[in-house]
Amino acid sequence: MHSALFLRLDVFIERCMDLEHIIDTNMNYNVLKDVVIGGTKGDKFTRDIKNIMSMFDQTMKKFTSVDYDVMDVELETRNKFNRDFNSFKISLKHIDKRVASVISQSFEDNNTFDARCKLFEMFEELI
Repeated sequence: MHSALFLRLDVFIERCMDLEHIIDTNMNYNVLKDVVIGGTKGDKFTRDIKNIMSMFDQTMKKFTSVDYDVMDVELETRNKFNRDFNSFKISLKHIDKRVASVISQSFEDNNTFDARCKLFEMFEELI
């Protein structure tokens, strides 16, 4: 009896941590909405970031429009949540790689120390 009670509690705590991860990720990615990258290819990189932000918004929308209670830790709902959460993490890895690519290319394009520092400041939440 006690192990079943603590198992539900453990699953609930893990679910809360997963949701906290999603909220933190959303807050970190929201800084991309205001990013404007300088340099000779800055317009292209800024458009790339806007496209990436659109991808992230679609990923969040897909995850937040589920048809079950994300706080329900019963087995059936737990399986649905785990499937959706794993899908979210896979999409996020792809998005992270695209952001890293833009940062790397922008770093190469901005050849002054000051411009590179500003670049890192813009993306500090994601680095």
